[in-house]
Amino acid sequence: MAKRFTDTDKWKRQFLRGLNAAGKLFWFYICDDCDHAGIWHVDIQVAEIRVGEKIEVAEFLKKLGEKIVVFDDGAKWFIPSFIEFQYPKGLIPGNNAHDSVISILTKYKLIEHLHKPLPSPSRGAQDKDMDKDMDWVKKGKRSGENQKKPAKEAAEVQRQKELQGEYSELCKASEGVDDRETFKKIKGFVQEKRPSFAEPYVDAWNIFAPSNNLSRVEQISAARRDKIRIRTREPAFDFFKILSSIRQNAFYRGESPGGWRVDFNHVIESEDNYLKIIEKHRDN
Repeated sequence: MAKRFTDTDKWKRQFLRGLNAAGKLFWFYICDDCDHAGIWHVDIQVAEIRVGEKIEVAEFLKKLGEKIVVFDDGAKWFIPSFIEFQYPKGLIPGNNAHDSVISILTKYKLIEHLHKPLPSPSRGAQDKDMDKDMDWVKKGKRSGENQKKPAKEAAEVQRQKELQGEYSELCKASEGVDDRETFKKIKGFVQEKRPSFAEPYVDAWNIFAPSNNLSRVEQISAARRDKIRIRTREPAFDFFKILSSIRQNAFYRGESPGGWRVDFNHVIESEDNYLKIIEKHRDN
């Protein structure tokens, strides 16, 4: 008999409150019936027998949104939050208990769905690199390329690692909280801490985008992570000033003859791109 963690705060979750009784039971059922990689092999008929209720699948999926990733022509569903809850420190390559999960998620190209709020396997690898850098600093040893890295760079690596933990706690504390309040908390975190990892910027964008007729970010790719890391090193990169400029300029929201809309990739693509957004608003 498999044993899993359960979340005693689940009844406070906003998404759960939006489900009817059958939907709540169905959610609990698939979280129990999925495999150790958070993948449920879809069998609605059996689910209805076990839940004891008729399940309106289309309505259920609509209300759950990104909490369920449908793939393999609908034959399988993936539950990203299952991984994030059952493996609270993230999936770490080289960990025997995690390698099987990583292999399955990699096979089905599901790794990229693990961007909020916990680290994916690639993040785990980055954490190992951070630890390795800090070990060199503590021992006073560096060789080859590592010798070129000043101690302050290693200290910044450690700081960002600690900030990831702080942001994870912020996300947990914001579950079930109004989006506007969550946006304020993320804004305060970014402006005070200036993190170089992607999650705070993507989360803020995904709250901002729907109300401004813009597309959300569905995945955090390696390329997006790299560009965010580069942008945050630039003194002029003020993410929330950029969002404010977009909100106050109809052109960027598609209200122009061409109908072009700005997206997250455009903002982080280059320094020139985001400076034009800020300067265009200032000129207007």
